[in-house]
Amino acid sequence: MPKTLCTSSRMVLDLLRANSRATVCEMAARVGISRTTIAYHLDQLVERGDVRRFTSETDPERDRQPPRPAGDVRHQAEQDTVRRRIQHACALAGGSVRLVPVGQC
Repeated sequence: MPKTLCTSSRMVLDLLRANSRATVCEMAARVGISRTTIAYHLDQLVERGDVRRFTSETDPERDRQPPRPAGDVRHQAEQDTVRRRIQHACALAGGSVRLVPVGQC
């Protein structure tokens, strides 16, 4: 017979059921415990088999855009990071450098 869940683990599991995309920070704030403790409870829930996988299901019709390969999201995030770093460097240069979009130089 499986061991019963403690109150905090039960709350984490309930939050995941309500929103599988909730971040550790969001769950910590809702439950009132640290992020490290949330991570511990998540590990325990996975180890016990209460959580089998972390996933999200979206509705492509909702935003009317074709689905993208999973790699595109990471690639876009990397591009955004590079763009922010370049803009920061330009600002530090006192405006003596500016970005020119590809194809406009």
